[in-house]
Amino acid sequence: NAREDQVLEYYNLDIFKHIRTTGKGWVVVSNQIAYVKPAIMMEEVIIESQLIKYLNSSLQVEMKMWNSDKTILKSIFWTTFVYFEIRNQKRAEHSQELNNLFSSIVNPVEEVSFEKRSREIIQKMKNN
Repeated sequence: NAREDQVLEYYNLDIFKHIRTTGKGWVVVSNQIAYVKPAIMMEEVIIESQLIKYLNSSLQVEMKMWNSDKTILKSIFWTTFVYFEIRNQKRAEHSQELNNLFSSIVNPVEEVSFEKRSREIIQKMKNN
């Protein structure tokens, strides 16, 4: 899984080990996506992501899918994850260590609504 490998490489967070040792992990609770340009079958794409918001028990990540040379934006995607205790099947709070990590990497965006943020990004692309 490329995403999990990159989280380990760049942030030294082994998600699978974390789940095994704490019994807690993140589950997707919502996705929002805006398709900007089509991706052709077997086309190589680049997906960049950034943590745009974190709370005591959730994360919000923005992803952008680009063509291979990052000149054409294909889609914009927001995912919300909830930190979850697997055994009890209940929401859990992030540890101080996780909050410290998130505070060091969060890159907030001005727009709080996905629709406004998508329009803003698409407009910037048109102006460039």
